[in-house]
Amino acid sequence: LDARLKDADEYSSKAGSFLDDAERALGQLEPKQAEEALAEAKKVLAEPEMHLSPEREMHAGRHAELLARLPAVKEARRQRDIEEAVRSERAEIGPSLQAMKDAAEAVAGPKVDEKSIDTALAAVAALEKAVGASDDRRVLANQDPSFGGYLKRAKAETDKARAEVTLAQKKLKFLAGPVALKDKANEELARSKKEKDPEKKRALLASAAAGYGQCQSAGLELTKGGAASEKVQVAGAATTFEAFLATCKSAQQSTEQALAKLPKPKAAPAPKK
Repeated sequence: LDARLKDADEYSSKAGSFLDDAERALGQLEPKQAEEALAEAKKVLAEPEMHLSPEREMHAGRHAELLARLPAVKEARRQRDIEEAVRSERAEIGPSLQAMKDAAEAVAGPKVDEKSIDTALAAVAALEKAVGASDDRRVLANQDPSFGGYLKRAKAETDKARAEVTLAQKKLKFLAGPVALKDKANEELARSKKEKDPEKKRALLASAAAGYGQCQSAGLELTKGGAASEKVQVAGAATTFEAFLATCKSAQQSTEQALAKLPKPKAAPAPKK
């Protein structure tokens, strides 16, 4: 009997130790470790000698109490894991999102340049990569609706930034096309005013008038899709696509009028017979 009582004391000590481990694990939101410790405690409590221990009922009651806490701890751990995953995702996405917003803002005004556009395009691509769809991210978005909303807003910001970049590219084409054509026509018009030779003057005016017409044709293509009222910086001043093209039209009309006022070119003399 003494040997069995000694075994009972040892089993009681083991059961208490396993229950201590389980309680500690529950407090640290480690349900898996708690579950393992409770399973070990249950085995010890099932030993025949434990019936001789005066602490058996106390251990059994404690085991039942800790086991009842396990579902709530599992849920708390699940929520903590979700929150940590969301923080990690936001930490990864946040810098790319802000960099893209800054880059898109830099190309949103009337003044644009190729370097800023390239920077914005790279920023959009970086964010698209950061928020790229994955099974884990989809699961996380379903588990945390606020994170799902965050991803939707990031996607909306990406679409907005891409639209800004597309418009900025159109502005750059406007500068390289219609604006450059008008500049060339203006130079020819200025040269015509100084030209003394009537035929050379006529040729310069005709070329300038054609250039103003080309300015309008090229510009009309770029104003499609609602860009007519967009602002663009030309020669240091902000104007709209539409307003600039109107100056090309006016310049063409006045140039054609000047061309019409020139004396008619002399007819070539008839060949001698």
